[in-house]
Amino acid sequence: MTLIEHLDELRSRIIKIAIAFFGVAIVAWFFRERIFGWLLAPAGDALEGKLNVTGVTEQLFTDMKLALYVGFLLTIPV
Repeated sequence: MTLIEHLDELRSRIIKIAIAFFGVAIVAWFFRERIFGWLLAPAGDALEGKLNVTGVTEQLFTDMKLALYVGFLLTIPV
């Protein structure tokens, strides 16, 4: 294979990975409350059923991080 063919293959693989990553992250965004519930279940008694938000945008950024982390973890095999 020539260098250009290798770069074309790399480009196509990066595009496929990006589509899979963002696709899973978008799906995880809609299930974020269930995912948080599942992750926080072991600490349920200590948290008394609620989380504290100290900043104006903290909840939004936490939800975004969760969706992106789930997207990353589920698309590692791709």
